Parts: sequence; structure tokens; C-alpha cells
Amino acid sequence: GVTIVVPEGMTLYETENGQKLILKTEYDVSEPVYVYATGVNLKDWVGITEKGNVEGAIRWQYIDDSLGGAGQGQGFDLRVSPNVGGSYNGKELASLPIGEYTIHLVQNDGYIKNGASVITVDITITDENSGNTGGDNEGGDDNTGDDTTETELLKLEKTVFKVGEPIMVTAISSDNTDWVGIFNTSGNYLEWYYVNSSLSGVAYDVTEGKSIPAGTYTIRLIAKDGSKNTPPLASIEITIVDTGLEAPISATYDIENAGSGYAKGTVTVTMAQDQVDNRSIVMYWADANGKLGGYTSLARFKVTSEVTTFTFTDSMVIPNGATRLLVYSQFTSSGVISDEYISIDLPSGSDMKKETPINTFFIISDIHIGKSGSTENFKKMLNEAILLNPNGASIFIVGDMADNGTESQLAEMMSLHAQVMEEAGKNGSDYPLFLTLGNHDYPSMTGAFLSYATLPDGTHPTDTSYDFWLNGYHYIFLGSDTNSGLYADLSEETLAWLDGKLNECRDTSRPTFVFLHQPMYNTVAGSLPGEGWHGVENEEALRAVLGKYPEVMFFNGHTHWTMDSIGNIFEGTEDLPIHIFNCASVSYLWSGYNVTTGESLSGSQGYYIEMYDGKVFVRGRDFIKGEWISSAQYSVELSKSEGDGHSYYVSEIAYPDGYMNEGVLVYKCSSCNQTKEEKAEALFVCLGYSAPEYGTSGIAVGFLLNSEMIEIYEKTTNSTLNYGFFATLKDRIGENDIFDSEGNAAQGVISADVTNYSSKGVALKIVNFKDEQKDIKIAMGIYVATISDGATRYSYLQANKPIDGEKYAFISYNEIAKVKQN
Repeated sequence: GVTIVVPEGMTLYETENGQKLILKTEYDVSEPVYVYATGVNLKDWVGITEKGNVEGAIRWQYIDDSLGGAGQGQGFDLRVSPNVGGSYNGKELASLPIGEYTIHLVQNDGYIKNGASVITVDITITDENSGNTGGDNEGGDDNTGDDTTETELLKLEKTVFKVGEPIMVTAISSDNTDWVGIFNTSGNYLEWYYVNSSLSGVAYDVTEGKSIPAGTYTIRLIAKDGSKNTPPLASIEITIVDTGLEAPISATYDIENAGSGYAKGTVTVTMAQDQVDNRSIVMYWADANGKLGGYTSLARFKVTSEVTTFTFTDSMVIPNGATRLLVYSQFTSSGVISDEYISIDLPSGSDMKKETPINTFFIISDIHIGKSGSTENFKKMLNEAILLNPNGASIFIVGDMADNGTESQLAEMMSLHAQVMEEAGKNGSDYPLFLTLGNHDYPSMTGAFLSYATLPDGTHPTDTSYDFWLNGYHYIFLGSDTNSGLYADLSEETLAWLDGKLNECRDTSRPTFVFLHQPMYNTVAGSLPGEGWHGVENEEALRAVLGKYPEVMFFNGHTHWTMDSIGNIFEGTEDLPIHIFNCASVSYLWSGYNVTTGESLSGSQGYYIEMYDGKVFVRGRDFIKGEWISSAQYSVELSKSEGDGHSYYVSEIAYPDGYMNEGVLVYKCSSCNQTKEEKAEALFVCLGYSAPEYGTSGIAVGFLLNSEMIEIYEKTTNSTLNYGFFATLKDRIGENDIFDSEGNAAQGVISADVTNYSSKGVALKIVNFKDEQKDIKIAMGIYVATISDGATRYSYLQANKPIDGEKYAFISYNEIAKVKQN
């Protein structure tokens, strides 16, 4: 019951499944390439290619609920679609040159080259007003300074520029193939752009953000794709001078918790009025000698007015050794930085002090084996891992190991890993790879992914979502249950499984690490409003589960957004009180600094994780530069445990210094194998020797028996303890000591097994000494026969230690009586 209205001059094309495309077959170069589209899947999309080219779209647009939906949908202009899927002649265009094209409606996030187009329509873009509008082919004014300089077709606001400053050119053109270039004195152009219909009459930076050296140059307008030797339609000579970029006038840093190690606080920068446009601020941590070694600059921020502020996130730390903050100005477009800077002294002890971590490992994402340059970047990352931790550390990968989801690419990744380890003389098993499913990996999910993903014990998971415990910490991997394109699709069953796993042996003072390739909307860089790289189908249900577990540390890949981006860390809300981290990419990076939807950058980044008791350090690393990323150094402190959910049993008990000393008791959780140690009380406590106050009736030695610990010891070690007393004269010790291995007593040994006692205390008494016997040395004590696996081992416990050269402690009646008299 939906009425389709086809605008005049347009034609309706549709499929049996209900996909529709309404458009013209001829467009003028000056008008929008307007189309209406209706899809049947949120991942259906419309794109435009050069006719006959099926490799990729020049421009493309998803037919989401706002543009497609039921019925006719909302029209949109394919020339200026926000999604740039390709380029034309090496230049990204806001409109399209004259020529022949094909418009495709593609189903379910498919590829044109793989035949996923369900509607194709050939169109032509023409120029009804072809021809030039004239102009001064000999060039224009040569005015200098800040006065406006222009010809009929070319205009500059000035002709003297500083190194790194943008050179804004306004050119007039009626032909999309006219172009503007900046030429050196040798007649070669350094940078250029097409003056297409969207840029005609609009100021545009001919340097395209590149820094041009000091010198004399000419700005030229060349007609109809002419070469560098083609006489220009117009030209203007300019001069670029290297006078240096001014530093800020002043800068202050209001740090909130000086001495805590955290950077939280606000930097306020004041700039001259004429130094606001096209300016950014760049900062470095520093010590007395200058910029802090081994660290990149902090994330730059744009100057918005004469006074601009920037606030550090709560979890960000000041690196160990930093005593100053250096503040520079920068040309935003070219990246040229000022020679001078403002230096701010930090309060004493502001840097973060650290001890030796309990455990370390790496978290990276988006390797994209199969894409140009990715192989070398992955090798550099692995070598950095060896450099930072020569003794081995796990490497967790948050998806997109392969660029095209083929088994051969996954195999190549594993082969590269083995190769780097062998070349470095390392055992690859010391640097194991643990894999998360990404959208680029999905085609291989049913076979290759599950066979290459490995658990710590060497076995393989049976599902794309799986978990394990390692070194006392819980790691959970989430993978899409269906091939949902860019998005992750987590079923109700998977989310219920996740809820149960997060509650397994829960300890809020220990982090639980959760990996999902795609981020949730408006959490971390790349998923923020307008950036467009979030992607979880049933996101609200996922948020509801995660919101119950504040100890979760959640890591996303997918966006490639650099770690210097706004929103690199999500520090929690009332509904979602967890920490979320953007993992950037090992393959290549993306930045939304100049363009909200992002632009590609070269680079390779990831995290090095350092575990401490109640605290986790998450440290961003630039694998190309071999430096720490200053803006991605975080410390997350966890709350004290609200209850220990572990189910412990005694796994080990040992008395290395004998049964009369404290030992070690090891507990292990039956679910997650987490362990903890406690002191084990002594099994036997010798109370000492005694003699009666009157008479010569005898000598006694007393012991306490820890019957509870004896029971634990026997059960844990699968052994039996037999114990009793022994007494012997010093000169009666036989060659086989007190007992031999078969339990035979030496000559003159008196022994008695303890078979029944009414309390934990037992005693042995030797009586009826005669006067001439009062100085006879006697060894008295308790013997313990430990029977395990059929073998018997004897131990002898006494109140005092033997003297040098003796094996047993010997004592006489007179010695004890003398001590009591004193």
C-alpha cells in the first residue's frame, strides 16, 4: 500500500525483493546526481562507478532507515555523499567529472566485483555550457603583502606566506578538468587540485596541508587536464618565507591532584589575535633536559579563540620522570611547529611511580594481512613485543587479522609470527596469539578462524564467542553470530552466555578483559556522533549485560582511529560503568581531526598492558616510532572486592623447613584455576623438656599436635603420617640412626606409637633416674613416619636444636633441674 512517486525525468527500477532505485540517465556536471533508493537490509547500499569499472565505487551511501526505509525513501546526492569509497585520478572529489558512469544498488554489504549488484543503471554526466569563460592567459597582478591579489579567474588574499601556512586559492572554472597547481621556478608543480563544480569560486588550500619550503613559486590555473607545460589560464607569483611560527603568548596547567601521578586537569593557552586561524596546540612531557625521551607528543588540539582550554581525561597518567609540560603552536594544515614554546613546571612528585608488574601482555587489532604494507607493520609490532618483554608475553588481537577473510591470510599471519620469533631466537609459544573474530575475518569463520584461534592449553574454541582464564585473569572474546557485514550480531543466547561468564568467579578487585571488534555507538573514537564506525546490532541488550560489571575492561578495534583521538578511552557512565579502549590498528590509522568521518594515516599502534594488585596500566605504543603514545597512558584502579566468587580447594601443602615450622598452603579455584597462598600452621609444636620440682622421678617432653592440619596434609599429599615418641642414651645411637627405612629401631632406643589421646597434647616421660645417671645424656622427641607411594620417610622433632657436629639434641636430668632452679 505504498505509493511511489517518480519525479519528472526520472525512471523507477525495482527488483522482485522490493529494492528500488529512482534516477535519471543524464545529468549536467553542475547539478546533483540525485537518486532515490529503497533497500531491504540495513546494509544495502548505492554506489557510483566509472562505466565498466567494477573494482570499487567512487562515491557510495548505505540505504539506512533515514534514506531508505519503507516506500520511496529519501533522495540523496551521490556526488557529495559523506561516505567516500574511492578516489578519482588520485584526488577525492566533491563532485564528478564529465563522463560515463554506472549507478549500482548493492545488497547486504556485498562487493560490486563479486556480482552483488541487484540494480545497475548507466548514466552520463555532460556539460551543457561547455567551453571556457575566457580570462587573462598571460597571468594577473603581482601585488604583494596582505593586499588581495586576483585575476579574472584566480584570486589570493596575499602573496607572501610563511612556511607551513595554508595558501588559500579561489579559482573560477566551468570545466571539471581545469586544475590549479603550485609551481616552483623549475616549472614543476608540487601540489594541485581540480577546480570542479563544488570548488569553483571557493577558497581552497592548494598545498593540501603539505609544508612547502621557503622560496618563490607560481600559482597557475591550467585548462582541461593540460600538462605542466600548457599555457595557464591565469597565474600569480607568490613568496614563501621561513620566519618561524610564533609560540603561544602564555599557557597554564591547573592539575587537580598534584602528586597522584594522574594528569587530570586543564591546560589554558592564550594566543595572539592574528594567530588563531589554522592553529593547533602541541604539547610534550619534559624533564630538565627537554622533551621526555621515548614518548610522542601529546594529542594536539585546535585553537578556537584567543583563549583555548584542553582537559586531560581522569585515567591519564603523567609518565615517570616528567617534571615539565612544554606547549608549542602549530599550523593545523601543514603540521609545522613553532621553534619557541611555553614551559610549565609540574608540582614536585607529579609523575606516576610504578613497581614491577605482576603480569604483562599486548592488545592489538586490525592487522589486515593481505593489504599493502600490513605485513611489515605486523613484523615491526612483533619485534616491539620482544623488545618490551624479552621473556614472553601473550598477544591478544581484537579482530581483522585478515583483510579478505581467507584461510591463506590467516595462515600467513601465523607464518609471519613464527618467522619473527625464529629470527629473534625466541620460542613462539612464549608469545602466543589469541584471536577475536572481526568483520574482515568472517568469511573464514566456519573453518579457518576456529582452527587458528587457540586456547592456552593448545586446543581450539568451538564458537566465535569463547573465554578462558590465564594467570588468574578472565579473558572473554565476542564474535558475531552471523555474517552481518560491518556490524556485530550477538544473539540472545550469546549475551546470556556472556552474563554467566562475567559472573563466573567474580572478583571486583580484578579486571575482566572483554574483546569485541566493533564498538558500541558513542563510546570510543570512531563511534562518536558523525564518525560512523560503530556497529552492534542489538547494542542495548549488550549494554544491559555489561552495565552490571564495573570491573570489565572492554577493548574494540574496527575504526582504526588513532590513539591521539578524542574519545580514545571511555571512562564510564551511570548506565555503563565500565572502561572501554580504542585499539587503533597495526595496519594503518584513521583520524577525524580535520574531517569528522575520518581520513587515512600511515602508522601502527597498540597497547602494552601492565598488571598490578588492584590496578591496571594500559599503555599505548607507536610500533613504527618505537615510542610510548603520551596521550594513551592510562591507569585504571579497581574497587575492593564486593565478595569473592571463587570456589577454592587446597591444591598444595608443603613444609620445606620441617613439620615444626610454618609451611605454605596453596588454594586453587575449581572453576577458573585462580590460586592464592596462605601460611600453613605447623603440624607439631614441641613444648620443651621438663623435670619435676622434687625428687628424681624423671624427664618429660611435651608436644601439641595440630590434628586439623595433619588431616589436610594427609588428604592433599595422599600420604599417611604415623607419629610417636623416641628416647635413647647418647652412646646407644646405632648405625641406622633411630629407625632404619624398614622401621627397625636402633639399639637402646625406646619408642612408643601414639595411638590414642584425649586432647591435642601428648607427652613422653622417662622416670626412675639414679643419682649416678643424672648426667647421662638422653635424646628425647617425637618421630614422624611419612608414608607415601609405599615409601617411608622419618623425621625427628625436638625442643631444642642439636649442637655443631651432632644430629640430635641431647639433654640430662641435671641440666633441666639446674635451669629450673635458676
